[in-house]
Formats: sequence, structure tokens, C-alpha cells
Amino acid sequence: MFAAKKGKIARWATTLQECDLTIRHKSGAEMMHVDALSRLEKRSGRSHGVCPVTINQVDSPLPSLRLIQEEQSHVPNTEVQRFGLVLEQGLLFHPKGDSNH
Repeated sequence: MFAAKKGKIARWATTLQECDLTIRHKSGAEMMHVDALSRLEKRSGRSHGVCPVTINQVDSPLPSLRLIQEEQSHVPNTEVQRFGLVLEQGLLFHPKGDSNH
């Protein structure tokens, strides 16, 4: 088990040697936010201001996006012809190889 870890560390060390970098150790005192996240939660009888919240409704922008899409779903034929666009199944395309515009 330890031999496999040593091999993996050696491969990482070899890979990192190819990079121009400086590795600097930061103590836990310098990285309190990371240190706090890596620790297990201590179970106690006291509540620490945690209040469970149940979400009953999700606000979604989809209805607004659908309305905008419906309003802009038609492109005047003059614009389609002017720019050499192709309208297929409600989607507007600019064909490849058309370098006129």
C-alpha cells in the first residue's frame, strides 16, 4: 500500500519538475479557512445557529427565456436572404463556406 503511494508521489514530483514553480508551505494558522473545512464536525448537544430550510419553490428563468424565444422566433425573409442564412426547424444557421459576409 505504501509503495504504491510512493510511486504516485514520485510520478507527481517528476511531472512538477518540468514546471517553473516555487512550492511554499503554509501553516494551518495561515490557512484557517481550509483547516476548518477539513476538520470533522464536533457533535455536541448545543445548536450553533444552524437552521434547516426547506425550499418549496424554485425560481426559474425558463418562462422568461421561452417568451423571448417565441417573440424572436421569426426572422424576416429579407434578413435571411441578405445575410445568406438558412432557417431549418426554427433554428437559424449561417452555412459554412459562405464567405460573402
